[in-house]
Amino acid sequence: MWLCLCILQTGYVLQDLHALASACCKAAQLLHADKLVHQDLRWPDVVQLAHHQYMVIDLESVAELTQKSLPEDTCSALKTCTSKALDAAGCFTALSDMYCIGALLQEAYPTACSLQSASYIQNLMAKELTAEAALEFLRHEWCP
Repeated sequence: MWLCLCILQTGYVLQDLHALASACCKAAQLLHADKLVHQDLRWPDVVQLAHHQYMVIDLESVAELTQKSLPEDTCSALKTCTSKALDAAGCFTALSDMYCIGALLQEAYPTACSLQSASYIQNLMAKELTAEAALEFLRHEWCP
């Protein structure tokens, strides 16, 4: 990724990874609070506004959380719609968004910068963190 090429110092990497994770989790938290899911959190859906400042964009794929399953044509169009992101019934859930955030972070930083960041990404991809829990982790467990 272009981001990896620009970043040389570990402290900078941790701050940038933290800012990216925070922006994505805040967006997920807002959507999930309104019973919505993004369904397609990936690099084209995130823009860097300034140094260590990101924003989630492109809300075209947002759907109601109560939706039972994705229509086939929607699922094939989504880049992050993998069997790992979906639940056992083939549905996209709030935890699927969290999986996608973890996948995005892992793509940006394939080599973990610290034990905390590696653990955080692993927990997101294991769908063990809600948006609220992910933000709390960023506030208390992993401060760059």
